[in-house]
Parts: sequence; C-alpha cells; structure tokens
Amino acid sequence: MNSSAVDPEIVVGIDFGMTCTGVAYSVSPEWSSPTTIQHWPGKLGFETRNKVDTILAYKPEGGRPVSWGFLVDHNRDDLILQELFKLWLDPGYREEADSQGAGVTIQEARASFVDYMRCLYEAILAHFDDTYPRWRTRQVEFLFSVPTTWETPITIATTEGLLKEAGFGSEPGHVAKISLTEAEAAAVYVSKQSYQVGDIFLVCDAGGGTTDINALKVKDNRSFRTELEPLRSVQGEAVGSTLIDYKVESIIAERLGRIAKVLRESPDKVARSMMTDRFTTFKCSFKSKTQNDLDLLLPIPGLPPGINYPAAHVRNSMMVITRNELQTVFDEMIDRVFALIDGEIRKLQTSHPGDNISYLVVSGGFGSSPYLKQRLRKRYELNERDELFNARSIKILSAKEPQLAVCHGLVINRVQELKTRMSVYTERCCRNSYGIVVRQLYDPMLHQGEDICHDGRDKQKWAENQIHWLVKKGQRVSVKEGVTHPYRLKLNRGAEQIPWTTHIVMSSLSADQLPRSTKHRGGKPLCVLESFIDDRALTLKNRHWYNVGRQYYRAEFDMKVIVGPADIRFEIWTKEGRISKAHEDIEVIWDPLITG
Repeated sequence: MNSSAVDPEIVVGIDFGMTCTGVAYSVSPEWSSPTTIQHWPGKLGFETRNKVDTILAYKPEGGRPVSWGFLVDHNRDDLILQELFKLWLDPGYREEADSQGAGVTIQEARASFVDYMRCLYEAILAHFDDTYPRWRTRQVEFLFSVPTTWETPITIATTEGLLKEAGFGSEPGHVAKISLTEAEAAAVYVSKQSYQVGDIFLVCDAGGGTTDINALKVKDNRSFRTELEPLRSVQGEAVGSTLIDYKVESIIAERLGRIAKVLRESPDKVARSMMTDRFTTFKCSFKSKTQNDLDLLLPIPGLPPGINYPAAHVRNSMMVITRNELQTVFDEMIDRVFALIDGEIRKLQTSHPGDNISYLVVSGGFGSSPYLKQRLRKRYELNERDELFNARSIKILSAKEPQLAVCHGLVINRVQELKTRMSVYTERCCRNSYGIVVRQLYDPMLHQGEDICHDGRDKQKWAENQIHWLVKKGQRVSVKEGVTHPYRLKLNRGAEQIPWTTHIVMSSLSADQLPRSTKHRGGKPLCVLESFIDDRALTLKNRHWYNVGRQYYRAEFDMKVIVGPADIRFEIWTKEGRISKAHEDIEVIWDPLITG
C-alpha cells in the first residue's frame, strides 16, 4: 500500500495488542492531542474502555466470526474462541517450552487477524460516521505499529496485505500502512514528558505478549517539535503479562486434576473458565498498597458451597493461590524483563562510552503493574550495581497513560511530520543487514573457492554470487534519504525490454561476521527485485568499427535503500532522477523461504 502524496486530514493510530487493541486519532486543521476511541460494541453508552479485547468467537462449523471484542460471551460452550494469536503472525516466532500450549499455525493466525481487523475497521467506521460529517470523503491515514520482535520485511509486507484484505485503505483517499515499531511509538509518546536536550532514556514497553527496549537521546524538545536520536536498534522479547495468565491457569488445572471426579467438566476447561475479571483485577493490582497482601481466591464452577480439598488447595469451594505463589510467577517474568534491560545497559557501555542513562520509562499493560515498578525501582534506583555504572543515577518513570502509549505515539509522530515536515526520528539504527547479490572482478586473494565465470564481452574473469552489503546491522541510516550505492549492469543488445532482476539477502549476524558470498552461511534470501532499466541509464559498448567484442549495453545507476521500522524499500536512480518499472515501485518478489 503506497502512501498518498496528499497530506491526510485525519490520522488514526492503531495498536493491535495480544490481549486488547487501542485506537486514537487526531483531525486537521487543529491537530489536537490524540483522542482515544472509548465506546465499543458490547458496552453500554455510559461505559468507556480505552481498549477493546482482542478476541473472536466462531461457530464450530467455522465461517465468519459471530462476535468479537466485548460482544464475546466467554460462558457459551457452543462457540470457539480465538485469542492470543498475535505472536503467531510472525513466522520467526518459535514457541518456548513453557509458552502457550501448542499454539496455532501461521495460516490460522492470519485468518484470525483479518477477521479481527475487519471487525475493528467496521467499529472505527461507525465511530467516525457518528462523529464527523462526510469524513469518508476526506484524506485519512490508518497507521499501525508492529512488535519489535518482527524483524523481517516479508512479515511487514504480508501484514500490510492482510490489513488491505480486512478493508483498511479501501475508501478513496484512505491509506493504511505500518508506521513504527511498538517500541518506537511508545518512545515518541513518553518523549513529551519534559525531558531536556541531551537526556538519555530507556523505554521499556511491556505489554501482553512482548516487551521492547529502546535507547534514545533527546536532540530537540521544543514545544512544537521533538527529535530523538536512536542509540541502538530496538530490542524485544516475547515476554509479557499473558505468560503470567498461562502459568496461573496451568497451576489451577493441575490442582483441579486432583479432584477431577467431582468436576462437571474437564480440569482444563474449568481452569479456563476461572480466569475471569476477578483474576485480572487481582493481577493488575498485585502488590499495590490497597491490596494488603491478600491471597487470590477463585470460585470453582459447579462446586456447592463449603467444600474443602486441602490437597488441591481448595477452601470453601474456592481455589487458593497464595500471594507467594503468585509472586513466584511474577518474578519469573520480571527477571526476563531485567535480563533484557541489563543487556541493553551493558551494550550502551560499549557503543556509547561516557554517556549515562537518566531515565527508564515504563509503558504498556504489563508496565502498569505496581509490582513490576516496585522491583524496577529496587533494582535500578536503590541498588547501585557496579557493573551497570552508566545507570547509577537512573530514575524510574511511568508513561502518563501506559496502555495508550503506542497508539498515541503513532498519531503524535505523524502530526509532528505534518506540522514541521520533520519526523521525531530522523535516523534509524538498522536491525538487520541487507545485501545485493553481485559479481566481482576476480581477485585470487579474495575469491578462492568461489564460483568463477569468464565474460566474453569484456574478456574479464568474475566471481559470481558475491554479496555487497548495502546496509549493515547497527548502522545509522537517514529515515528520509536512506543509503545509496552505485552499480553497473551489463545487458546484451536486444534484452533492454527484459526485466532486470537481482537478489536481495539479509542477515542478523553482527557487521563483522557477514558472509562474503551466498556460498557461506549467515545470509538468507529475502526477495528478488524486478525492474526495467530506463533507456537514459543505458550506454552502448563495443559500438565502434574497431571493437572486436560483441555489442552490449552498460547501465549505470544508484540503488537506494530506505530502511523502515522493520521493512525495507528499494529505489533505482540515475543522473536524471528516479527510475523504476513503468515509473512505479519496483516489483518485489519475496522469497518463500522467509515465510516458512
């Protein structure tokens, strides 16, 4: 989905979450602070929710969902519920041994995603239909975030296609595109909290399914414009509050298995039904001042009052999860968050020696946990650790609205671009390396064991299938200008109208470990670019009567690479300007190996 050349009149930011999804927007010409959609189907008119549940309900025979979000009745046995499918949209995601059961296939996850996004789109349409006259005829941008753990451009390209299938961008003048990673969007939001130029801060966006870390320095913080310098590429891990839910549910199911004979349904099904609002409220306020160290008591469906099974931790027909047991579950997740933060702090010691981190800002649903914030303060504020010497004076802060940081950040970033023509991010640290498969003039010192060919057109010896790395992991690249490299291409005469193709590879290895050619491990096929070379870029060679070689064309052009949050775009330029296939975007054929 290509972005429109016309400035939008409405900007909508959408944070698709593991357990719930948030939507915010701003409207021209005022471009006021983002407004959150708070009225959703399934809630009464006076009830407001900042986010809507990420869940679908289907009939057993399949088809379109019969309900979604707050309309889903969790107590109906005749419906199949689909939730927690977000992480499975990424082909690179691999389930850990203690993760969420058997999971779902990527095809099932994509089908659920399209169904959910279609329902969400219809709800957004209804909101604007009720609020803004003739809004469908205005220029509208729908901006989406993606998890930091999604690192391959094919995932971004596929997701944008699924959004289009769901209806986003289908109206004339409407555009839908992926804008920032969740970590980047959250950082934009928290950057408005009165920091000073030169401040270095870490943003820990801890959500339901993932936790992301972003290290940034404030370069400009005028009232109308903020500029952030990324110190490293964003980092993320598949750890979040839903893993706490899974652990507790597993504990309950195991204990119910001890009294399975007195249950009306299977222990797993009963345990699932016990994960209600009562548990969610207890989890979200765990270790808060108002909770007073109470144990968690969950009623067991089907048991009459007064039943006790001490061996199964059942008291008065309720399952007892002690505060110590729940703390153990929390600590396991929090320790993984600590490992991510510690790793980022240590890497900054090497990449930015002499710089000290001023703040650690917490956002996201899990970031709202009182217990998480208590442990963060104890670990980083109150315990000066010698090995983390660049974080000795760090202060822990919370985003003003932690659960809305991402969707608001998407809108804030775009509105600043429209007002000042400058993004909050003018540079981006590349998360992967991207290279083009080329041939190089043979050098016996460099190309031993490589594929070699002789070119009759220039009588030269060439090494085939070499990789020229366009951008390298960790390299800082201009968001607007990208990276440009010059190339030459030989075309046999008569082949001018045959599409020129080249292969792009990617690697997650560090810059000093990148393979030299496709014969070496470490690089994997990403896509094939296909484009016609404009006549303006062609020079006929061996055209004189005294030339003995056959005639051919030599094309000289620049390959420009624009690095996005997790995607990549390609442009071909000559001295006369940008050229490509029919003056449209270069056709990109994504390698199927990346999707498996």
